[in-house]
Amino acid sequence: MEEERTMTDITKQATVQVKGIVNAPIEDVWKLYRPFGEMTQWWHIYKTMELAPPAEDKVGAIRTFSFKDRNMTISEQLISRDDTTHTLEYKMIKMEPSIPGLDGITTRVQMRSISAVQTEITWCNWVMAPSVVCSMIKAPQAQGYRDGITALNRFFNPSLGKVIVTLASIKDLPHSFPPVNPYVIVELDGENHQTAKPNFPYSSTFNDTFEFELLSRKGSLGFGVMDSCLGSDSLIGTVSLDLHDFENDKPKTLELALDQGASISVTIEMELNNDIDALPLTDKQQQFVSLKEMSDTINGVKDKLQKIVLNLLVEEKPRWEYDSYPVHPMPKMVKGLPRSQALSPHKLSRMGERVLEFSFSELELKQRLAEYPAGSLKAYGAFFGGYLPVPELLESWQDDSEFCRQLIQGLNPLMIEAVNSIEQVPEAMRELEAQGKGMSELIADKRLFLVDYKELAPFKCEDGKFFYAPYLLVYKQQLANNDTRLNVVAIQLERNEGINPIYTPDSNQPNRFMFAKIHVQCADNQIHQFLYHLGLAHLAIESMAIATHNSLPKEHIISKLLTPHFQDTIGINFLARQTLVAEQGAITQSTFALGTAQGVQMVSNGWKTYDFFKSSFPEQLKARGFDEEMSDGLQGYYYREDGYLIWNAIGNYTSNTVKSAYSDDAAVLADPAVQAWAKELADPDMGAMPGFPAEINSLELLSHTLQTIIWMGSAFHSAINFPQFPYTAVALNRPATLAKKMPEGEQDISAKYIAAALPNQKNAAFQCLLSWMLAMPSETSLANLDPLENDHPEISQAFAAEMKQISEKIHARNKQLSAAGKPDYSYLLPENIAASINI
Repeated sequence: MEEERTMTDITKQATVQVKGIVNAPIEDVWKLYRPFGEMTQWWHIYKTMELAPPAEDKVGAIRTFSFKDRNMTISEQLISRDDTTHTLEYKMIKMEPSIPGLDGITTRVQMRSISAVQTEITWCNWVMAPSVVCSMIKAPQAQGYRDGITALNRFFNPSLGKVIVTLASIKDLPHSFPPVNPYVIVELDGENHQTAKPNFPYSSTFNDTFEFELLSRKGSLGFGVMDSCLGSDSLIGTVSLDLHDFENDKPKTLELALDQGASISVTIEMELNNDIDALPLTDKQQQFVSLKEMSDTINGVKDKLQKIVLNLLVEEKPRWEYDSYPVHPMPKMVKGLPRSQALSPHKLSRMGERVLEFSFSELELKQRLAEYPAGSLKAYGAFFGGYLPVPELLESWQDDSEFCRQLIQGLNPLMIEAVNSIEQVPEAMRELEAQGKGMSELIADKRLFLVDYKELAPFKCEDGKFFYAPYLLVYKQQLANNDTRLNVVAIQLERNEGINPIYTPDSNQPNRFMFAKIHVQCADNQIHQFLYHLGLAHLAIESMAIATHNSLPKEHIISKLLTPHFQDTIGINFLARQTLVAEQGAITQSTFALGTAQGVQMVSNGWKTYDFFKSSFPEQLKARGFDEEMSDGLQGYYYREDGYLIWNAIGNYTSNTVKSAYSDDAAVLADPAVQAWAKELADPDMGAMPGFPAEINSLELLSHTLQTIIWMGSAFHSAINFPQFPYTAVALNRPATLAKKMPEGEQDISAKYIAAALPNQKNAAFQCLLSWMLAMPSETSLANLDPLENDHPEISQAFAAEMKQISEKIHARNKQLSAAGKPDYSYLLPENIAASINI
């Protein structure tokens, strides 16, 4: 609180007290009102206003102002100002011309926050004058304060235009004695009232015209017809209109039926400012529209799927046929939808339940949105509540350490690579430093890592959606107590010839750096969802399910081993092909920056270099510079650490199974079913699986092949799917699309620019819904897997025991992380790993 001069005795009753509401956050209202000599920008009654020398805005300052509409000059002195209680007090020290008997006026303005978007203002004064003088100036003072509150409201909520209402007549009034003597009350948004009286008593003809200023986007125009009676008036009927149904400068003449039978004839015209065509919706109204659109989309998808399933559901055959995508090359898919692969009613009901959980949670979205200031990034938290838990990520998403942590513990741990040579570092970043060390020193210390989003480089931005193919350079930051974490060195968004802008954490352009991180997350989202999640998990495994059905008898031990890992995969892929990546009307076209066609093309590009064994868990890590022994020095890469526990356990499981079924390598080679299975998957006209062995000639090769398939259908997909909620659910954290690119220039950008670039309400809701759907827990996990229980109980029991040990180990580690205040990593807990790609 600033130093006070003489405080007003608030125990005395104020001469004038006025209260009003300003529809804006208290921080914004106080920031505007607080400067003692700067009221002319928002209250236009003043001709001049200036501070007396030395013109310092502090307690004791004197302001002098004159008015536009009267010949009067007043000087006032600032007595106190408190930024905590949002209170400002001043006193009049001079008035010209003066009012006889008026010795002084002390005024206090105090603000109180009603909600995140509303501020109550109490404007009161204490007049030092005889009662006759007080009575004389009391009314104009009160009106002046009301006008001041209105001016503040106008500043934050400028006029949208005006609506002109011409009331012609009333028809079909009720018959009574004495006859009805009507008048009409017209109101806008329940606040502005004007009364229309007939041409003469007991007449139903009016021809009155009223003009209302549109100060809000509510757009509710109401009419109440009253009967003027002796004693008390009675209501004849009411009717209301939504001004959002009207167009700018296009008058409508309407007959409006009252709820009690009579009707009124009116002509309504809107004249909107800024050349807009229609009255904008309020945030709440827009939310209602968005929810309806989302509901219509869900119902449309449901109806579409019912028709497609009926048309494409094919009769079950001993052999399923392969089909190809329009884009080439791509993984093979099954032709039509075999009846046995259609999702069960139970499965569909569980998915429907998730949709209902989301929908019911969003019923309170309007109320939650109202708690946040307009344009606030924190408003994205309003999507959570009810059935949807509020993610802690909402508080930490913009932290550099959280941004980097997700590279090894988040939804997409498949991009980061160790830097072993300065040539790997983009040229524009080679002279940078981190913790006092240059890039070459960090490489030598095994502390430098790169994420290269080169897969996006061939594609173009379209339809007002923007993305980049960025480079992200991170390093291992040394912390106290020998702890480490990843942190950002720099981001390069563009790949132009010549100089490309670099964004660093210590830049004097913090908003540009934050926006660069957001664009990196958007790029990561495109590659993760299309290439890894859709392409190399869902679509890649489908031909394996087809070949297993075609070539391995159901009673064959390899069929028994693999079949649980294909449960619902074809059905869920069929669903995705008809909705998310459909040839027409694909949901991802508008919700992802890359769009559907380019997203599918990226899968095709990745499939050109795909190799079955080289894409296995250890080989994929090795290609990026990581191994089981952690010789790369990277700590906290729990996808790698927990992944190896699961990978090795699956290897033991498949090895034990193979050894129980075959005595030696020759027995494997002599099994016609296994050889037919391998041949079908390797055949370019059938399974067309790149790198798959056309002949399996050893116990080790068969075991390793089965290990790779089971990992792919279980742990791999689970690790890159189930973290969707919360990581993708929070659109701030991983936006699927952005509406703005990084602007050119060296000046920092505004938070408002970033907010305008982020997913709109509809797309953010879609991200949240899709994430909630995809994170639906599986009913069959690796922890309760028992396909060999009857034939080889010892193998099932050994696998279950190993899963239990792994679970205990991960839980113990997570407990330590929680105790240290760090996020845990639970996505590769055996009980959390879905046995198949079934969502």
